[in-house]
Amino acid sequence: MARGQSATAGGGFSAAPPREADCPQSQYGWTSVQSSLHLARSRSPRRISAEGPGTRYYQYLDRFAVKPTALFHQNGAIQTFDFAVTSTEFAERSQLLRFEEAKVHQYQQGSLRYRLRLSGQLPEDTKTCIADWASSPCVWPQEVYIKFNDEAVFPLRPQHFHQNLPIELTDMIRQGFNTVKISLPENPENYKDTSVYYLAVEIIKTMDHESTFAMVMELEAFSVEQTEKEIEKRLRPDDSDDVIVQDDSLCISLIDPFSASMVKSPVRGLRCKHIECFDLEIWLQTRRGKPSQSKSEPARADEWKCPMCGEYAGPLGLRIDAYFVRLRKALIDAGKGQTKSIKVTLDGNWTAIEEPQDGEDGENGGSVQKSAQKRAEPAIIEILDD
Repeated sequence: MARGQSATAGGGFSAAPPREADCPQSQYGWTSVQSSLHLARSRSPRRISAEGPGTRYYQYLDRFAVKPTALFHQNGAIQTFDFAVTSTEFAERSQLLRFEEAKVHQYQQGSLRYRLRLSGQLPEDTKTCIADWASSPCVWPQEVYIKFNDEAVFPLRPQHFHQNLPIELTDMIRQGFNTVKISLPENPENYKDTSVYYLAVEIIKTMDHESTFAMVMELEAFSVEQTEKEIEKRLRPDDSDDVIVQDDSLCISLIDPFSASMVKSPVRGLRCKHIECFDLEIWLQTRRGKPSQSKSEPARADEWKCPMCGEYAGPLGLRIDAYFVRLRKALIDAGKGQTKSIKVTLDGNWTAIEEPQDGEDGENGGSVQKSAQKRAEPAIIEILDD
């Protein structure tokens, strides 16, 4: 069977992309490897830490070498994007150790990767630009031609990698000027799902746990006043499309979705619409690297979806919520560290919602327990011989 062809029901062959059901279910599975042997050098390398296993590292979108820019409609035209890599940035890039068989990269604190990605969405708010771009899915037109530093590079598509993936440029980066050339023909299939494509060259940074935690804590927090206004907006009906509560009070959970305990370092994403927070320490600890023989794989760069709403919640897209920091301190000082939720009224006052501890009986606990025991008694069935 020729490369790129698939068998049809009639026994012939088709150059059309395979059905979604026939695509690999994971970019790391054997099916993906088999279907993309011609793109073996484009696969994600095994990553090992220069310090060896033991320290947790995270990858995240840090900044842009080329900011998201629209590709114009002009059949056959070639658009060129230049960007500079300083000597410091060149020295900080993730290092290629081995190219034979599977690629192996070595990283350390502050290591950089470069990726080329297209999306159908353009970030409009400069404050949330990184979060907006990271939230938008990678898309590749049906027909597109790309060169990086005069070498052809190829999109990573669902039929080979389960989903559209960015193109890794790190091993092709040069110190000084680098050039992306892209041609997007006026193929009707190119604009079937999106009317405009936006291109960006991303810089992915790798940082250890301690540095990542400290960085988030130092970012500008959601102020007490911001959260209070958000609560008031939900309690006071208006003509907006926001989710509101037709009541004089609002119940807010204080529980982390992973640990089921009160959050210690309450954070939420810039794009999150909910008020509830999750715990920063636990959020970082639950991020995982890709399946690999390496025992020091860093957390994946694209695995930062909020556990509550699915919006982007990467390190630079997170903010501590000062309202819940103050609230937690007040509850701890009052000896109510086990509180799971609070009730907030329109005047801004709140009260802890008391819940019985595990093992405590309620008002009718004894009778309930006895009833449960009675129901649990096995029925005795007497079998009589004929």
